[in-house]
Amino acid sequence: MKNFKKASMAVLLSCVIVGNVVDAQSKDDIKIEINGKEVVSDVAPFIDNDRTLVPIRVISENLGYHVDWNNQNRKVVVKNSDKSIELIIGDKNVNVNGNKSVIDVAPVIKDERTFVPLRFIAENFDNNVNWDNNTRTVKIDKKESKKVASIVNTKDTNNNKKKIPTLNNTFTPITSKPIVETKIIREPQIIYVYRDKETTPSKNTTQKKRNKANHQAYS
Repeated sequence: MKNFKKASMAVLLSCVIVGNVVDAQSKDDIKIEINGKEVVSDVAPFIDNDRTLVPIRVISENLGYHVDWNNQNRKVVVKNSDKSIELIIGDKNVNVNGNKSVIDVAPVIKDERTFVPLRFIAENFDNNVNWDNNTRTVKIDKKESKKVASIVNTKDTNNNKKKIPTLNNTFTPITSKPIVETKIIREPQIIYVYRDKETTPSKNTTQKKRNKANHQAYS
């Protein structure tokens, strides 16, 4: 009976010790958030010389940058459409768009994974990086890609109503025939819309002649 009690106490003590170790490890784990969303990695980041190093997969999958690995010279290239960063394992010398610089901590291979300094790469791609010491979290605000405005085609043979973009507004001229071709000349308080000779002008418009071309004035 005494032996059973001793064995039970030993098992209970072991569970408590293991639980405390796991809890301590979880508190020490480094978290990564990108635009407020936590990033899940199968390999935990770690800190070296006050710098957070992350698996290269975090860069490629979550920040959207292309990553190349050259096994012969152990070089990592991280790039997007307008910037390229070259790093070599174990070397603090890096190359950013052809410009050489030195970083605080070199990339390393750990547990067969390539780790790179997160802040250096993220900030060089113009992202904001902050460290929350209370939660041990690296917070990254990813820079949004530039959006290109769409261009409206001013030639249309299918619609009788044609919206024509101007500098400050959009108006809709009404014609009895499709607008085949348009040209806009802007003057103070007046916008001239030139059309082909076959297009019949709408009602209540002012007809003018300029350079032998029919046009309609919108005030």
